[in-house]
Amino acid sequence: MDTGRFLQVESPATLEKLGQVPLMGEDDVVFLVKRAKEAFVGWKDLEIKQRTQRIRRAIDVFIDEKERILDTICLETGKTRTEALYELFGAIDILTFYRKHAKSFLKDESRTPHGPMRFLKRVFIRYFARGLVGVISPWNYPFLLPLCDAGPALIAGNCVILKPSEFTPLTALLIQDVFRRAELPEGVYQTATGNGKTGEHVVRHADMVAFTGSHSTGLKIAEACARVLKPFSLELGGKDPAIVLEGGDLKRIAKGIVWGSLFNAGQTCVSIERIYATEAVYEAFVSLVLKEVKGLRVGIDEKFSVDMGSMTTHDQLQIVERHIEDALAKGAKVLAGGKRISSLGGYFFEPTVVVDVRPGMAIMEEESFGPIIAIQKVKDDEEALAAANQSTYGLSASVWGNQKKALRLSRGLESGSVCINEALTNFVVPELPFGGIKQSGYGTRHGKEGIRRFLRSQSVLLPRFAPNREVAWYPYSKSVARMIERGLAWLYHSRF
Repeated sequence: MDTGRFLQVESPATLEKLGQVPLMGEDDVVFLVKRAKEAFVGWKDLEIKQRTQRIRRAIDVFIDEKERILDTICLETGKTRTEALYELFGAIDILTFYRKHAKSFLKDESRTPHGPMRFLKRVFIRYFARGLVGVISPWNYPFLLPLCDAGPALIAGNCVILKPSEFTPLTALLIQDVFRRAELPEGVYQTATGNGKTGEHVVRHADMVAFTGSHSTGLKIAEACARVLKPFSLELGGKDPAIVLEGGDLKRIAKGIVWGSLFNAGQTCVSIERIYATEAVYEAFVSLVLKEVKGLRVGIDEKFSVDMGSMTTHDQLQIVERHIEDALAKGAKVLAGGKRISSLGGYFFEPTVVVDVRPGMAIMEEESFGPIIAIQKVKDDEEALAAANQSTYGLSASVWGNQKKALRLSRGLESGSVCINEALTNFVVPELPFGGIKQSGYGTRHGKEGIRRFLRSQSVLLPRFAPNREVAWYPYSKSVARMIERGLAWLYHSRF
């Protein structure tokens, strides 16, 4: 909510006011952009080692300030302290990964030409920072997700303006404070607090945009960038399927799927949102899931006292309620949960298990982004695979059961990443490129690919010998043309 030129921030768990932040307009963003452009000149010219040293200092400050950071994350999002620790650990690990590997990822890359050219020419690729990167991040992971983009962008020599969600700006301002204390030059990393309009201004003035959030907003950003051929990356929604096969430890599988569905109250881009259990295991699996869910503690976390916290926004809470109502109206059954926990006061929703779901229900087609475990019975592995692929999304997926069988089946899944007998943890393995297909996004983060998206490349070709010693390859004479013909005939073993 905005009041005048400020946004009011509240806790979704207690509904208490936490503070306010500036609601920045275009003039404010332009001022930040001007400072970033000025800072870019010096920042990009620093040696990689100098930039990574600043990131190392920031990591040290993040660790020193961990209690303050965890408190702020929990207050703004309503998540548990364990889930906030997941953010802190994941972000620090990814920053450390890029700090250690930056030199090899950013150095000039040599290539070898094929055929006769290999004896005559040297070629390589140089990489340069793009300039100002606009990072637009969502509310569900206000510490981890901004740093997954801002960290490699900074190390690559770019400046960054972060536009955080209007629901979680206090965590974003903490990140900015840490980078200042780590002695990043003024203007290299800045925060533009505000609403959607503020985000539009950042998109308009940045040299590149890295966005994580909803599919509808992602499309608008893609259209805006495409009009001026501005580079962008998008991580959008998901409707991640899990397939449960025979041959695995069902008790462990049930625990893993409950965790993968309900971590952060289901508000994770790679949360399990659809489960397809084969007939052979369906009854036993549902029973074990119910047992796990009914033992969960929900509430405001105090010293790791609960298993699941609140949802973060009222709008998302209403989406979950709508999906449950739609499923029930179309024949589904709720075996556990299914409603708000009004006694807790905030945006709390019961961990929910829904069965007898089918295609055509919103709960199986639209992103729920809430604490719902929706289980559909399928005849066999092939039917499970076909059902899993029947979605416009393709971010991540998981297969559970006999590992060899699961690995074989996973080759047919239409998703950017796949976990075998695991869920969620693929996101915090920084060596693995992470990105979606279909309507789940464009581009990848993490790995070498994750830092190189913040770079532009330049191809370079030069003679292997001094120019006055190399053969002139201008085929203006019949003799030179004949020499080329003979060379091609030798190369391709045929008459040319």
